[in-house]
Amino acid sequence: MKRILLTLMLLMVVTIVSAQAVITGTVVSNNDGEPLIGATIKAGTQGTITDIDGKFTLKSNAKQVEITYIGYKPLTIKVVDGKINARLEENTITINEVVAIGYGSVKRGDITNAVAQVKGDALVDRPLTNVAAALQGELAGVDIQSTSGAPGSSVQIKVRGATSINESASSSPLYVVDGVPMDESFDLNSINPHDIQSIEVLKDASSSAIYGSRGANGVILITSKKGDKNSRTSVNVTTNFSLSTPEKMMNIFNPSDWMIWRQMSNDNSYVYTYGNRGALAGDTYAEQVAMTGGSASTSSVSDPRWKMIGYGGLSLVDWQKAMFRTAFSQNYNLAISSGNKTSSYRASLGYTHQDGIVIHTGLNRLNAKLSTETSIKERLTLGLDLTPQMMVTTGGNVDGKDNAAMQALQLVPVVEQAAGLNTAAEPFSRYMWAGSTVSPVALMRDRSYRDEQIRLQASARAAYQVNKHLKIRALASWIFNNRERKTFTPSSLNRNWTQGEGYAAVGNWNGTRSHKYLIQATATYTRKFAKKHNFNVVVGWSAESTQDAASYTMAATQFPNNTIQGWTLTSVEPTRFDATYSTDDHLISYFSRVEYGYDSRYLINASIRRDGSSRFGLNRKWGTFPAISAAWRISNEKFWDRTWIMNQAKVRVSYGSNGSNSIPTNAADGMLTSTNYAQDGTLIPGYIPLSLNNDDLGWQKTNSWNYGLDLSFFRNRISVAVDYYVKNISNMLYQVTLPSVIGYAKGWDNIGNIRTNGVEIELKTENLTGLITWTTKASVGYSTNKVTDLGENSTIYTGFDNKTQIIEVGHPVGEYYMYIADGVYRNEEDLARFPKQESSVVGSVRYRDVNGDGVINEADRTYCGKPQPSWTFGLNNSFKWNNWDMSFLITGQCGGKIWSALGRAIDMQYQGNALNRLDHYKDMWLNPDHVGNGKIPAAVGTYGSIEEQFSTRWLYSTDFIKLKNITLGYRFNFSKDVMVRSLRITASVENIFMIDNYYGGYSPESNNSGSQVRAYDYGAYPSARTFSIGCNISL
Repeated sequence: MKRILLTLMLLMVVTIVSAQAVITGTVVSNNDGEPLIGATIKAGTQGTITDIDGKFTLKSNAKQVEITYIGYKPLTIKVVDGKINARLEENTITINEVVAIGYGSVKRGDITNAVAQVKGDALVDRPLTNVAAALQGELAGVDIQSTSGAPGSSVQIKVRGATSINESASSSPLYVVDGVPMDESFDLNSINPHDIQSIEVLKDASSSAIYGSRGANGVILITSKKGDKNSRTSVNVTTNFSLSTPEKMMNIFNPSDWMIWRQMSNDNSYVYTYGNRGALAGDTYAEQVAMTGGSASTSSVSDPRWKMIGYGGLSLVDWQKAMFRTAFSQNYNLAISSGNKTSSYRASLGYTHQDGIVIHTGLNRLNAKLSTETSIKERLTLGLDLTPQMMVTTGGNVDGKDNAAMQALQLVPVVEQAAGLNTAAEPFSRYMWAGSTVSPVALMRDRSYRDEQIRLQASARAAYQVNKHLKIRALASWIFNNRERKTFTPSSLNRNWTQGEGYAAVGNWNGTRSHKYLIQATATYTRKFAKKHNFNVVVGWSAESTQDAASYTMAATQFPNNTIQGWTLTSVEPTRFDATYSTDDHLISYFSRVEYGYDSRYLINASIRRDGSSRFGLNRKWGTFPAISAAWRISNEKFWDRTWIMNQAKVRVSYGSNGSNSIPTNAADGMLTSTNYAQDGTLIPGYIPLSLNNDDLGWQKTNSWNYGLDLSFFRNRISVAVDYYVKNISNMLYQVTLPSVIGYAKGWDNIGNIRTNGVEIELKTENLTGLITWTTKASVGYSTNKVTDLGENSTIYTGFDNKTQIIEVGHPVGEYYMYIADGVYRNEEDLARFPKQESSVVGSVRYRDVNGDGVINEADRTYCGKPQPSWTFGLNNSFKWNNWDMSFLITGQCGGKIWSALGRAIDMQYQGNALNRLDHYKDMWLNPDHVGNGKIPAAVGTYGSIEEQFSTRWLYSTDFIKLKNITLGYRFNFSKDVMVRSLRITASVENIFMIDNYYGGYSPESNNSGSQVRAYDYGAYPSARTFSIGCNISL
């Protein structure tokens, strides 16, 4: 029996060995015969890669093998006698890939400008619900900052740095969606990422000049997905679910530390209040009373509750923790597309529900899109796009000065149970100790806030192919925007119960509404002569009009109760009703572009646009914006040795001019306002001048040069693009202060110039190409700016309360300008040795005597750094192995600063000692023998003007490096017999960790000043760390 079993086993081994044939072969390039190192060889379930000589050996009985290599077309080849000799052809898809540009498209290899592209697939690989977050770190020279983490909040996008000194001017680029320029209220995050085919960013003036007056901040072209003709019905469903927590918590005093600090503050107060430099905080209360002549307060110094933890009558509260929660979000997307010989369509529907990490905040958003296209006969094509959107945000009062989350940081972490102002049992409903500040938890819970936005865009397009060279296109578009904000504050939050429920309740309702119309026509002529000469000419005309723009505000009080929040003018007491209607805004444009290419080596692109805007004065309504660019594809020259080391090389240079009309609609017009005047004892309604007209108010212009170099190495495994640019912005639009004798406070004018220059580098590498693939994409951007002229204005003060920043010739736009905090006066010797203010005392902040005159005053304010980061970077690594994929994204910036108005609001001593403090006060000055870290002043109830100075004490670096995202995915493949084409499961974490030195707020990216010039953090909504799982199914 043993012999029989042994014989059977030997036969099985022989059978297995004989079944595994050996396949050997060599893989080389068809262009030069060079061996391809690391080419992937797959035969059934077996696989290997080629060695340094392009050779491979693989055990398999497969009859054919599949060979792939980066930069080459894949090849499937039959196995003959166990040997294969394969020659792969270069894949020219990369250089022949079509890239959208203004009013047309061009092959990537023929680009002469600075244009960056992100494919739609890259936007949805991560389970994100907004486009801007997916773009962060992807594009060099495009700075995308999440200035607020609130649901539905927009992001701040800057292309190549600062573009204006005008505080009200937008820094946002022009968005063009499917050929339609968007209005100024457009939010990139309102687009469903799953509807995007590609995004192109026109960064230099020569590429954006075709959009003339609105291209100064760059142009972002968004192309939507559409159905394909002659295609089967395709269904795609995507869902994801996520949990979010605050990315960072502020370091403030806990109840125990605050009580200790408060007692020290009370003990120290009398020393500085009464100016006795020799007295110290260690004096007894009796000594304090004696020193102050009996004036020392006994309200809290003698109260034993502030000296012990857990004393009856006090509840301890972590207000910051009470304001946050673990937030749940869900997102659903459905897309259907199909097409036959003459028509195609794509319809999509997306829904997002997002809970904010701040309690009682959230977002509900509904996106829909329908795109259809049909061909009538052979030459005429008609298309229609409908894009309705609705977004509702709730919560409010969570971003900016005195918001509820900010109050939670300032309030003392104890509640007096016998406050007597609120009968609710839980501490989160009470007022604070010794004051009338409302609990921020009660404020968020009981105050109703609802922001409703409805947007509808409809576009109709037609294209007629006159002959094989000439094509005429027409486009008509209508955009409708409606926004309403409703708030209701019950009586309880207004501290009034004496006149009945609802009497002191307040309701507010305000809204805006606008319509925008566009008509556009273009003609494109394309021709090739003598096989080497390629021409493309575009001429066009467009007219835009924004009409019926309206805004209204209504307010009322004396509601019947706190439950019925709706109202009519007869059911409540109206306190305000305002309605304004803006003048229609019109823009007419003529434009043309000529592209010429010779033998795919020499490329020239020239364009011109002329715009007429109703926003400017009678004498300067029209502006002309020319541009020219050229490129030389050196690698296509005969003398170029296209070795595998450097296979592609192109040099680019461009010059262009574009403009800006980012001013109010009526900025150049003399406006009137209604008023009353007395005649014979009677008030008669009339009008008086409100603003001065300026017939010479004209275009702000940007002239820029761009120099670029595109290189590819090792058969496109390494590609790099380098750009250097110089921008000169002139005739800047600014609202200047007028001489008082004129009778008007301010008026718009063209003043000053800015010079901006920078470098951008984009690098892409294919590090591994075998069974495991590893791709790296890196982007680095450097930008700096300087004011070169301000006309008759030598200095403009701006920033927080116009006391923290400056606009001055020779300095960056909005450079910080303030006192330098140089520590504290540690003892009497310091007080005598260093210059001081009149009210300076031992333990108070010491400011640097910049001008050396021995006195601290306004003359000692100085330049302290710029708000714009010098460097921004992103690093994205992607890995694939079989059906698994994984990626991680790192982003960062350095060279900028942010002033924390939030930190100052928490730390300001003059607010007294009834508020909390940042916990760096643990290192405060205690006495001459215990000076702490030498930077934090003594705990004092009030220092008066000593601590009010706007100084570098709250100026922080915005340098950071962040692990932005990690995504892991698995794709299931199905046979053709199964209805499901593919299924991908993902898990993702967003905002994993960040290394930074920002102590004054939640994020160094925060900036809720609402201006591209002003820069400060006044309590921005914190960003969230988000854990997501998702699923994508294609049918």
